[in-house]
Amino acid sequence: MNRAALSFLMAIFCFACKGKKKPESDVDNTKFFPVVSFFQSQVKDVDTSLYFITKIETVNNSSDTTVIPREEFRKYAKDFLELPDITDKKWKGDYAETTQYDTAMGRALLFYNAIDEDAELKRQDVTIMPTFGGNDEVKTIYVHLIKDEKDSTVEKKMYWEVGKYFSIVTIVQKEKEQEQVKKLQVNWQQ
Repeated sequence: MNRAALSFLMAIFCFACKGKKKPESDVDNTKFFPVVSFFQSQVKDVDTSLYFITKIETVNNSSDTTVIPREEFRKYAKDFLELPDITDKKWKGDYAETTQYDTAMGRALLFYNAIDEDAELKRQDVTIMPTFGGNDEVKTIYVHLIKDEKDSTVEKKMYWEVGKYFSIVTIVQKEKEQEQVKKLQVNWQQ
C-alpha cells in the first residue's frame, strides 16, 4: 500500500513540475511564407554583389545620406534577420494567416497577425506578384513590432522593397517625454 501511495504521489509530483504547455492549434504555421529565410537570402544577395549602397538616416526631420560598403549591409539589416521565425513550430497557434488577391494591383496579399495582443511581433504582410511561369515574385514585406522595455516602448515599422531598399522607422516613447522618431533607409542599385 505504501509503495502504491508513493508511486501515486511521485506521478502527481512529476505532472505538477511540467511546464505549462501551449494548447494545440489547428493552425499549421509551417505553411506560412518564410519571411526570415527570405530576408536571409536577400541579404546574402546584397552581401555578394557589387551594388552601390547608400543609407539615409533621419532624426527629428534632419537627414544624413552616406555610402556604405557592402560588408556593412548586414549590420543595418540586422532587425530583419533577428525577427522571430513564425514558421517554426515554437510559434504554432500564435499567428493567424489571412490571404486575399487584389485584382487592381494584380497581387496576392498574405497577412500574418499575432493572436496574442501582447506579442512583440504584431504582424507581417507579404505582397506577391503571381506570374504565368509559376515563379511568383515577392514584391514587398512589411513588419510591425512593439517591444516594452524597462523605461520605454519601442515600436518598429519595417518595410522591405525587394531588390531596391528597406526602411526601419523606430518610435521610442518614454514616460512623460516626447516620442523620438528615427528612420533608416538603405538603398541598393541592381
